[in-house]
Amino acid sequence: MATGTGKTRTTMALIDVFLRARQAQRVLFLADRDSLVDQALNEGFKVYLPNESRSRIRTYNIDKTARVYVSTLQTLELCYQKFSPAEFDLIVADECHRSIYNKYTDILAYFDGIQIGLTATPAHFIDRDTFKFFETDGTAPTFLYTYDTAVKEGYLADYNVYSAQTKFQRKGIKGIELSQEDQDSLRERGIDPEDINYEGTDLEKKVTNKNTLHRQWEEFMDVCHNDNSGQLLPKLFCLQLHKNMPYV
Repeated sequence: MATGTGKTRTTMALIDVFLRARQAQRVLFLADRDSLVDQALNEGFKVYLPNESRSRIRTYNIDKTARVYVSTLQTLELCYQKFSPAEFDLIVADECHRSIYNKYTDILAYFDGIQIGLTATPAHFIDRDTFKFFETDGTAPTFLYTYDTAVKEGYLADYNVYSAQTKFQRKGIKGIELSQEDQDSLRERGIDPEDINYEGTDLEKKVTNKNTLHRQWEEFMDVCHNDNSGQLLPKLFCLQLHKNMPYV
């Protein structure tokens, strides 16, 4: 599902179906970042499944009495063998394109439960093939909700690309085009202005202009969309900077 279309909410509904149908007694939610784990625990299970006992797995504190669990892959890597392979009936891996390769493969392969992967950007590489790992048909995921569909149905706002460059990025820096004052300043430091000839692509590689980044963000703030108050940026926005701009 595309970013912002509600993977967490959809997952809570799916887990609820499994629990109500008695197809799962214990559920594990995995992610590779603390923020995603906390989101699942506090904005997911606590809100949508408030009557289910829940616990976050810690290496120093493993509660075997809960029904739904959350954990980072990094933590589970250190303690997964403290659980039996049949410990969890349903395992949900968030951002699964990052969680199915290298050392984390052993974690998911260890457990016998049904495994569901969530991602906005599935990977199709030899060393980490999201589709192959979850046994989908070719490169077609079990469920797909695209960005274009979400925009068409009103769940996401579309975006327009705004491309901008500073004067230096367009024209570069040439000593003979500098002001007389700047040229004199260079000569005082033993630098021949005619030796100064930088293309726009050289900026931030060979020479740095301290105001470039400030000017970029000033322009961005001037042209970006705001919320209804006109004061704040929207929660989600997309910005494509020109390839010559070094900062994103």
